[in-house]
Amino acid sequence: MIDKLAHRMKRPGIQRKLLAAAAVSLCSGAVAAQENEPFRTRNLAPLVAIYGVPTWESAAVPGESQFTLVQDLASHFRLAGRGNEQLIIDGETWRTSILYKRGIGEDWTIGFELPLVRQWGGILDDVIDGWHSAFNLPEGNRNRAPEDRVNIRYLVSGVTQFAFTESGTGLGDTQVSVARRIGSESGMLLRAIVKLPTGDETIFAGSGSTDLTLTLLKQGSTMWREQEIGYYWGAGLMILGEPRYLSDRNEDWVAVGVLGLGWQPYARVGFKAQLDFHSRFYDSALDELGKDSIQASIGAWWAIDQRRRLSFAINEDLVVRTAPDVSFHFDFSWAL
Repeated sequence: MIDKLAHRMKRPGIQRKLLAAAAVSLCSGAVAAQENEPFRTRNLAPLVAIYGVPTWESAAVPGESQFTLVQDLASHFRLAGRGNEQLIIDGETWRTSILYKRGIGEDWTIGFELPLVRQWGGILDDVIDGWHSAFNLPEGNRNRAPEDRVNIRYLVSGVTQFAFTESGTGLGDTQVSVARRIGSESGMLLRAIVKLPTGDETIFAGSGSTDLTLTLLKQGSTMWREQEIGYYWGAGLMILGEPRYLSDRNEDWVAVGVLGLGWQPYARVGFKAQLDFHSRFYDSALDELGKDSIQASIGAWWAIDQRRRLSFAINEDLVVRTAPDVSFHFDFSWAL
């Protein structure tokens, strides 16, 4: 009997079926892990993004390296005035980041992020105007302003404190991190991040100072109606350096947080919804500067194969005026 079974196993057709089944099993396992891995999204409002606002990262696989290419596009339009303060933010931010992380031993992960930032008039004005018109959404006077221009300006009592009206591209501030698992089964990761002032602060690609951040991320899964649902939450504290702009108004520390759910209805495709939080960065009467922020992200991921993954998300500001009108997030990761 054993000899007959061994003989059958040697047939090419049987071998191909076994290999295919193993590949599907391995790929399904790799995708399932994405259910509770956060989107790498952040608030790209120019006067917030200059700081080291962290993206939420899971631990790396021990002994494995992972590279990620992230492209974020954010459209801004704000005309704000309260008390003696006035703020204009009109334009687009494109942030292209290369991220790397590697698992060291069983519990440690090291990583870095190097961004390239472009502030310019952009190309999304017509798209957003059409979206607002199609669904009868409020324009916020966006359709009355000139299209495809960049204008970031802040005034106090009618006196201009800074003005940025020309497109600019430059390196952003580099982030270096180290993380450690807390317990082998807890699903918790403690991460320390240092943001270094390598960016060009004159184009709002950096703050011109060093920020320190400590975060705690919890990941897990549960069953709901016979479906596995991934979940994650995190909280952290940022210690801010003194920025080039608004240094007389910036806070010394900011709280950050994340909350998300993921669902995998198909073998290689899943969906996620995420909320990102942060407290205010400035002591200001303007909502854009002096109010806590919540952003919502809805999107999906596709496991191209066992080592490559593509993600996409759309971000909206739930607390209006504290984040860009709309942001688009693209994320391509590959493991080595």
